[in-house]
Amino acid sequence: MITIPEETLCQLSEYLAAHAGWNYPRERWRDLARGVAGITREAGFEDVDSCVRWLLSGSASNENIDILARHLTVGETYFVREHAAFQALEDQVLRNIIKSRSESTRSLRIWTPGCCTGEEPYSLAILLDRMIPDIETWQITILATDINRVFLQKARDGVYGEWSFRGTPRWIKDKYFTNVGKSRWELDQRIRDMVRFSFLNLKTDVYPGVNESERIDLISCRNVLMYFVPEHADRIVERYYQSLSDPGWLIVSASETSHISYRQFEVVNFPGAVFFRKDTANKPTRNLLDIVSEFASLDDENFPAFESEETEAACLFEGFEFQDIEPAIENETQSLNTDCDNPYDIALEFYQQGSYLETASLLEKTLSNGAGANLGSDQRDRSMTLLARAYANQGKLTEALNWCRTAISSDKLNAAAYYLLASILQEQGEIDEAITSLNKALYLDSEFVIAHFALGNILLMLGRSAESRRGFETAIKLLPNYRQDEVLPESEGITAGQLAEIAASIVSREAF
Repeated sequence: MITIPEETLCQLSEYLAAHAGWNYPRERWRDLARGVAGITREAGFEDVDSCVRWLLSGSASNENIDILARHLTVGETYFVREHAAFQALEDQVLRNIIKSRSESTRSLRIWTPGCCTGEEPYSLAILLDRMIPDIETWQITILATDINRVFLQKARDGVYGEWSFRGTPRWIKDKYFTNVGKSRWELDQRIRDMVRFSFLNLKTDVYPGVNESERIDLISCRNVLMYFVPEHADRIVERYYQSLSDPGWLIVSASETSHISYRQFEVVNFPGAVFFRKDTANKPTRNLLDIVSEFASLDDENFPAFESEETEAACLFEGFEFQDIEPAIENETQSLNTDCDNPYDIALEFYQQGSYLETASLLEKTLSNGAGANLGSDQRDRSMTLLARAYANQGKLTEALNWCRTAISSDKLNAAAYYLLASILQEQGEIDEAITSLNKALYLDSEFVIAHFALGNILLMLGRSAESRRGFETAIKLLPNYRQDEVLPESEGITAGQLAEIAASIVSREAF
């Protein structure tokens, strides 16, 4: 990793806050340094100092926002994220809107800003499809926006890996997705057609719903505002308020309720979820800070398996001028010098951008032609493990298995490699071997949280309830060792708070 002086990182943090509203406090400076290193290469600068000077000079224009977004925005989401929120949507919010509109306009408008790779808006589309039997007679509008065009293109493609379904009810995958290759699932075109994806910068662009006739019924903006500096987050909330119909609903994540002002809204508390309602006929009657602590004691409920007929749907978002994204993004990054002293860092940046083909290509060259001799043994082992991950995420399980086993042969104490091996074996249907590999990982690292969770999942699938419960409960017991927003080791981006939510939901649902 390229070293950037703390003074420079502080200046960069202030620059990003001023130009994009993004929040990069000291604890996120490592991520900032990694992102700037990637920007340096992609923008064609000879060294990171030149890139930093370019950024700080203020010459970064709107045309450069794509490269900033690609390297500095977070791409972590999955289908039906936060089950309790979807339960409240179905039972209360959407059900009431649908009932009130069924005899009048038969229209519904939803906006998901910061939609990332599309799992959130598609989850809402699936929910509506299950709730409205005659959905083809409705005008359903689901607008999904993001500042990262690579994310938007992936969302439009509608093809997802297994990680996008963690904690997701099985019926969703069975009914709405088609397996297009090992570990890759394509969403039905009918559901994809319900969502319109568009580029939008929350700090600077014009929001939808600027006219009264174009107001939005529901804004779902979960795990987005946390990445903005407080003053910009407050300003965004105010603009959401102006975009909403009256009454209208705003949904954020539980972690975003304590440090951002929602004073314009009425606070509505549902089991396991807090929503905000714009309703000028009612004044807020509760202080939000009084109810934030309630989250810890609220139980998550099953997400209901709705039943309805398959229907076709289309959406038109009238009155809002979209900035269409490019038809395709063939290469998400420019070619890099693979003969550099530390190709692992470059490969890791490729991987974090979702560029698995480039990751594999670079690491294959590094490890197969002797170039890896310049790497230390630890970094060589990490390179082999990362290469196995890159192949696994492409569905190339044979190659992934070979490199994973090579990594283990090189370092038999590598708990992460045993965990990855278990994931690959499970995808291949080798369940007993997967369990053995997970037990080896946990023997080497008894506090390996995600491995405890994975073992619980496999054992639950096999009907071994008592053993399964121990796996989930051990994971839950270890999670307080991490911050709520801290990404868990080897988890592919899942945070401690997210895993706690999923594990608690499973334990509550299964009633072991």
